[in-house]
Amino acid sequence: MLWALAVFLVGSGAVSAPPSGLGNRLLEATPGQTLRYSIGEEAQVADVSRGGLFSAEVSLRKLPGRLNGSVGGEPVTMRLEPSRVDGRIGDNPIGLDVVRSGGELRIIGTFGVRAVALEVRASRIDGQVGPCFFRLAPEQGIYLGQVSCGGPPRQVRLTVPVSLAARPDAEVAAMLVSLLAQ
Repeated sequence: MLWALAVFLVGSGAVSAPPSGLGNRLLEATPGQTLRYSIGEEAQVADVSRGGLFSAEVSLRKLPGRLNGSVGGEPVTMRLEPSRVDGRIGDNPIGLDVVRSGGELRIIGTFGVRAVALEVRASRIDGQVGPCFFRLAPEQGIYLGQVSCGGPPRQVRLTVPVSLAARPDAEVAAMLVSLLAQ
């Protein structure tokens, strides 16, 4: 259900250098540190702070160059590099490439048993995470669109906080894909 969250990636510039702050955002953000996400009638709220990302199903503590915690009850550890996320969720590997080309950001790889192929641009977010396909577009600071996970499409509504938008690409990718992996 939470697949569409992986789309909130930020920044611009060379692949080797993470964004240096809010001036480099690819996507719009709202003040604060609360991420809001809903698919149909189901809603989720996550707190994104300097210490990590915390929601009902995800607890990721920020350590130097790492994120450790749990996702959907499974232990997770991730090593963060400027354009790569590696690690494990339960017994399964994590391997995500975070690639920037002009005004586009791509997240490609695997998160456990789920394949990830996302394209993020200022004007739209398209992609697939596991069995789910989504398409979102910004409208007055909120990303609206649809996600389809094998059934009829469902409405998606996403609000990205500044506390997430200002992070380096690999960290944002790791946090958001973790929310989607449940």
